[in-house]
Amino acid sequence: MKKHLFYLAMVIMASGLFVACGGDDDDNNTDNKVTLTTAKYADEAVSFVIPEGNRKKVVSSDETVSLSRIDITESGMALIEVIKGGKKKYAQENVTINGNEYVLNGGKGRIVREVAASRAGVNLMLTINITIYVPGIGTVTFSTETNDPVGVIEKAATIASQASVNLARTWKVTGFIVDLKGDPDVYKEFNSGDLNALRAYIEDREYTFTDEEKEAFNRYIETITISNTGMVSIAYRDGRIDAAEWSWLNSQYETFKMKLIEEGMGNKFIPENTTVSVVFKNNLCNLTLSTHITGSETYDVSLTIKMQEK
Repeated sequence: MKKHLFYLAMVIMASGLFVACGGDDDDNNTDNKVTLTTAKYADEAVSFVIPEGNRKKVVSSDETVSLSRIDITESGMALIEVIKGGKKKYAQENVTINGNEYVLNGGKGRIVREVAASRAGVNLMLTINITIYVPGIGTVTFSTETNDPVGVIEKAATIASQASVNLARTWKVTGFIVDLKGDPDVYKEFNSGDLNALRAYIEDREYTFTDEEKEAFNRYIETITISNTGMVSIAYRDGRIDAAEWSWLNSQYETFKMKLIEEGMGNKFIPENTTVSVVFKNNLCNLTLSTHITGSETYDVSLTIKMQEK
């Protein structure tokens, strides 16, 4: 039984990484009216990818860290990707858009979008001067030389449906539900994004965690931000950020897949055929994941993350 509960624990560790939106807990309520507000920058989300060959043009205050991607989300969040030692890390900052300028709130600098013509055609360039805190790395300043912007690849947000519009925003996590069918059966609701509550619940069922396992549960999911640039960021109370890529599975826009950019618990313990269903209700969005887990036996698992528009 202890081994089975550990596998359940691994599913919950990946809870913020596979997302679906659903109704509230009342299954008999069929009123699915959506009352979400329009995201602040619903029509201005964009992704800027700095090709590897151009990254040296962005000067870093830490020579071991390079800037590789910036996503401006519909909710006014800049998800900033950096690379250190071949590994990708993420920072998240609030941003204000002023025409072709993206200003990081709190005096942390700005990014200016420029279009330059050349014999090869039209090139998109960024002038960058920002100072950010990257969890796990520290404070880093990135800047381009005067009058020497860096060439980037721009990807505008893809709005495939009204479901895409509804989904793309920042959500506050208000709780989660675990429903596992196997040996033993487990059904439990939690009223916050605190994964330590799950750890305590499992310990009450006579599972003893190692110190390493306890540390893995030392997370409190605060928000999840989804963008039609194809990115998701999961923000924890201690400042850590996880990021993933997502895409619709079909033209019905009712299910989608998601994958962690850096391999983590989700990739290791949850199979690729994990499904995520999408239903909206009022200003709520439930993250519902359905999958099978194989340990010494096979389990059917449903995991729901409860969220509210932030």
